[in-house]
Amino acid sequence: MKIYLDLSACPTWMGACESCFGWHLDHLMENDFLPSTCTLEWDDECRDEITFFVHDKDGNDRTLVVNQENWADAYESWSRLLAKQEDARV
Repeated sequence: MKIYLDLSACPTWMGACESCFGWHLDHLMENDFLPSTCTLEWDDECRDEITFFVHDKDGNDRTLVVNQENWADAYESWSRLLAKQEDARV
């Protein structure tokens, strides 16, 4: 599954964003997709792995991959998991 998020116009602070993301991720893992206000587009091709394409508040585009092994980390803090994945790519 691919989900495109645009956080650049979202007025929420990071703590609320983390909570909202976790709530939506929990539903996604149960095969129940509920779009959020920052969701631009999505496809439903595969639920084994969810790729989030994130246009961040700072204008950067980032990619977060969530699967069965790391979904708990994403639920806890998607931004920390994203930083960890970006560090691993370097």
